[in-house]
Amino acid sequence: MTPSDTRYFAADLRGNNPAIDPVRNAGDGAMRGLRNRVEDHIFAAERRGCPWGTVPVAETQPSLHIADLAVAIELAGDGLVTLDTSWRYTYVNARAELILGQSADELLGQTVFEVYPQFISRSAFPYFFRAMEQRLPYSSELYSDFLDCWLEIHCLPAQEGGVLVLFRDISLRRLRQEALRDALETQQRRQGELKRTEARLRALVRASASATVMAWTADAAGNATAAIRDLPTTWCAFTGQLPEQMRNQGWLAAVHPDDWAPVWLLWKKSLTSGEVYEAKYRVRRHDGDWRYIQSRGVPVYDTDGVVVEWVVTCTDTTAADGTDGIPSSTDTDAD
Repeated sequence: MTPSDTRYFAADLRGNNPAIDPVRNAGDGAMRGLRNRVEDHIFAAERRGCPWGTVPVAETQPSLHIADLAVAIELAGDGLVTLDTSWRYTYVNARAELILGQSADELLGQTVFEVYPQFISRSAFPYFFRAMEQRLPYSSELYSDFLDCWLEIHCLPAQEGGVLVLFRDISLRRLRQEALRDALETQQRRQGELKRTEARLRALVRASASATVMAWTADAAGNATAAIRDLPTTWCAFTGQLPEQMRNQGWLAAVHPDDWAPVWLLWKKSLTSGEVYEAKYRVRRHDGDWRYIQSRGVPVYDTDGVVVEWVVTCTDTTAADGTDGIPSSTDTDAD
């Protein structure tokens, strides 16, 4: 982009610059700075397809004219000030007044050190110094304790000498980013704690497992999700059900028809109360034989005390009960 291209940002169709007014001393009328005055004008940049709100910085033109950029920056909503080689304010736009909390009349002619004595001791000052003295641009996001806000700052050498400082208040964006980061960290921490809890439960199940113990998991709503496989016996191997057949409430299909209703009611009660689930019922084994099952389900909680999963163990107690084959209706009632 050539210098003439850049100047289209500040020229109207008549070649005038209606957005920049001089600020003069009341006594001698000497000009001590510039002030932006945004009016409703049609700019030649619009005809040339220059996007509003952009700051055209050519690689071959690192120094910028304040008049070239003022209108575009005003429309973009950024604060803009310029400092001369003595660090005095020479230009302050309306947005900068709002962010800095001071009017242009209060700032123009003052040095930045007179307005903000603490600036020289801040970590960003050496980079501003480099932009001023060595003509090296500087960009950063930093927290200003004396303005009590986060700022995105671009400090650029000005062609007339001094520096041009573009800045915007990004406090809200930073708050959102921090809230999102905190939420992600909390989620990751909870997921890690949940995985450790699940691992402990599964380890406990495996440690107490025998050839007659199987287990499966269910979500917080009580829908079976999977049979725990790393045990001597699995639900699917014991019942002959396929994994997809036992999911959700499919496991009830293996329960004896006379036991289905009481088993379901006990399961629903535990899901509602969060209490440990315990039930004894009959399950059809893969060979068609009916076996007594002692079932016990425990909830898995997250860090907020909300149930996120259930782990259910099922133990074949037929041999221990001294029964074989289909139990009688009397036995069922007794359970």
